[in-house]
Amino acid sequence: MRFLISNGSLQQISTLDNTVGYVARVDGISMQPALNPNKDITDYVFLNRWAVRSHDVCRGDIISLKSPKDPDQRIIKRVVGLGGDIIATLGYKKDIIRIPEGHCWVEGDHTGHSMDSNNFGPVSVGLVTAKATFIVWPPSRWQYIKPQLTYSEIMRSISLINHLEFDFNGSVVCKGVTLGDVDNDGNYELVVGNEDGDVVIFKALEKWQTISNLGFVSCVIVGDILNKNRNCLVIVTADGWCYIYAAGGTDSVDNSDNQNVQFEKYIDQNDGQTYSAEANNSPKSDSFLEESKELEKTYLRRIHVQRIPPNTKDILLGDIDGDGLIEMVLGLTDRVVRSYRWSENDAFYASSSVDDENSSLGKLVALNKWECAQQIGSISLHHSPEGVPSLLVAQPGGTFMRIHHQSDDQQTSQSQETSSFGDSGSLPSENLTGFSVDYQFLSISRMRNPNISSEILGDVRTASNLNASVESSQSDAGASRNPYAVATLDGTIMLIQDEVILWAIAVDHQLFALSKLDVTGNGADEIIVCSWDGHTYILDQHKNTVRFQLDESVQAFGTGYYTLIPGNRPVTCFVYITFRNKILLYFDIPLKHMVNKKFEPLLPKLAKAIEDREDKEQFLENMDKQSKRDLVQYLLYGVKSVSQ
Repeated sequence: MRFLISNGSLQQISTLDNTVGYVARVDGISMQPALNPNKDITDYVFLNRWAVRSHDVCRGDIISLKSPKDPDQRIIKRVVGLGGDIIATLGYKKDIIRIPEGHCWVEGDHTGHSMDSNNFGPVSVGLVTAKATFIVWPPSRWQYIKPQLTYSEIMRSISLINHLEFDFNGSVVCKGVTLGDVDNDGNYELVVGNEDGDVVIFKALEKWQTISNLGFVSCVIVGDILNKNRNCLVIVTADGWCYIYAAGGTDSVDNSDNQNVQFEKYIDQNDGQTYSAEANNSPKSDSFLEESKELEKTYLRRIHVQRIPPNTKDILLGDIDGDGLIEMVLGLTDRVVRSYRWSENDAFYASSSVDDENSSLGKLVALNKWECAQQIGSISLHHSPEGVPSLLVAQPGGTFMRIHHQSDDQQTSQSQETSSFGDSGSLPSENLTGFSVDYQFLSISRMRNPNISSEILGDVRTASNLNASVESSQSDAGASRNPYAVATLDGTIMLIQDEVILWAIAVDHQLFALSKLDVTGNGADEIIVCSWDGHTYILDQHKNTVRFQLDESVQAFGTGYYTLIPGNRPVTCFVYITFRNKILLYFDIPLKHMVNKKFEPLLPKLAKAIEDREDKEQFLENMDKQSKRDLVQYLLYGVKSVSQ
């Protein structure tokens, strides 16, 4: 008997014994990464019929079974639940179901890309035909297939205790919170903006500064937008205004007196078109006098305000073209991505009077504009092993658009085919040149919900790349490519490298925030994902997962470093903006290892508990593991001495 099984399924290639088992080829991606881990590998497995002769299956087993949709088709899935278990489903007609006796619940490991019980419900154990026990081909994949529990069953939870609590009124969008050194004093602060136009900066244990009357704050970010090796605070509002704030006094941007902020004149730019703030009745100008009056009391000064297209939902500061200068990239709700670079006004530095008509500090010049096929989820910067940057723009359904920076030869070739004229105010030589665009679907031919919103995160640091960077001066070998992460609203989290999904897991919560942070302190990034109901998942690059549950819903989430005591080392932190007008900042995340380790008592510690032996350490070294465990058990119950 020979048959073909598609979509994460098998083809029988030899009949060894219909009673004992047979070898079959696995087709499809539904069991990634356990089987067929990437598009270049096709696994052949031994299906043990004898192991299921009495319909005995266990949770975690990979089994073949007759498809409930087509009895002539065989599919391969993992057993998630057995009769009597209560299962939280993913997309089934019922959110929670009790599995009937004599049935089991099966799912593919590659959640969201598998036709399984989430589509057709519990299946009778009578449909089970075999159990996959070995991968027999290719030789590099030879291994015994160990039964594994589902991720929800093995995921461990932690409790976070240490936290700060700040009062903050108003609604906050996802990109309305950031952490960074806003005043260049070496300490990390927290910045939060709301829909009422208030931006508050928290330093250490208190509220440090409040900026008001800005309009609906859609994005805040801290970075070197002026390319002066000094951080500034960038605030973008939904109605199309971009503000830049820098530390006051001579430390703000430059030692020149002329560069210490002009409050009389502010020039607004709309992709290069110049308008006065007064002519546009900008609400920002109303706050200038108040800020100037309170100049002695504030720590950040507004150094620039500019008109930009409205409806920004994401912001990024980074070198997107490899020229060593920082650009600002905006993702808009109208499916457009725009890039800008700060351009100084040379006349400002040459002028001795701030009343000179050309004495503005500078402006943001529009460089590029890209239109996406669908709504933008998030934007992220990613680098090749050679250091070539590219922009990743999340698209619905777990897909993304990639904007490559091209080499000089590629730019020359493209410039001959592309007009040198672009949007008004952009640099003609740079507008829409030097980049190419392609869409990536991650080898996925079918999505459960192609319209689900997605988040993407590039440049996830790995331990191997850290080692490679240290040895780069001694070796010409390039670092391996960094992976990137994708999360979807329906609960799927994926780690991807070279467009190959390394692993994917699913959780039963709606995910809206994706970030990275070295929580364990080993130099490699962990992936941090948060859901609307406060569940936070911390994943390392080997798929080990830890969960923290906040007991309330959140409207915004952020991760990073925060300085609790000025001058001290900043610590890791999670920031939750709740719906009860509170900011919860959990600091110094106590997670040193992602994998639980077995308790191994230290011999010197045990030796102190043995009172009547001279050769204590030698005695302990000669003890077997069981005796050591018994000794620890005795000590836990108060026994202070043990005789041989």
